[in-house]
Amino acid sequence: MLAAEILSSTSHERDLVTKSAEYAAAGLAWYWIVDPDEPAVLVLRNVEGLFQRHARASGDDPLRVDQPFPVALRPADLAI
Repeated sequence: MLAAEILSSTSHERDLVTKSAEYAAAGLAWYWIVDPDEPAVLVLRNVEGLFQRHARASGDDPLRVDQPFPVALRPADLAI
């Protein structure tokens, strides 16, 4: 399973710390966090109950991942 969330100025701490720990403990396999202010996309993968950074891209840098499915994008192109 995959959860993707868009950060807001009031949820940074909760999304990056609290929610990620809760989701990992619940067994969520992938957690993507989109920061529209930077813009950036952080891809986290659950490894033995803890999220590890799988990929990250910001601005015009390309994000390319093959898991959990193939995706290629530039965070700057996201219309958020």
